[in-house]
Amino acid sequence: MDRKIRVFARVKLIIEEIQVIDQILEVLIKFKMNLKLQHQHEFVSLEACLFLSISQVIYLHSNLQIKYLVEATEEASIAYNKAVTRLREYQGVDSYFDSIGRQCNDIKLEGMQWKIHQVEMDLKRSLDQRKMSGMGEVATSIWTS
Repeated sequence: MDRKIRVFARVKLIIEEIQVIDQILEVLIKFKMNLKLQHQHEFVSLEACLFLSISQVIYLHSNLQIKYLVEATEEASIAYNKAVTRLREYQGVDSYFDSIGRQCNDIKLEGMQWKIHQVEMDLKRSLDQRKMSGMGEVATSIWTS
């Protein structure tokens, strides 16, 4: 009988030890989950900061391209107005000069059209690259706003 009591006491002790180990395991699992969530929040925060930085760079780049397009258009307009003014000043004075003036005007207009076309291609290429890199929606929304 004494032996049964000792076995019973021993089994009871083992059960208590298992319960303590189970509680420790629960605490460790909760600790691991909290730690994992903490790192996940830090990762999401870093990801959001990175996305914001990329968006700002895209916005600034788009503004620079728009500024470039506006400057190119203004420059082309000024060159065109100068050419038209010069042609009007000398129009009808000499037929040879008139033909040279028309050729110069055509060359300047082609140059302006080429410059505007290059800027438009640069803008399109930039927008296409952003769309391919997954930033298309942000870039499009920034571009159209």
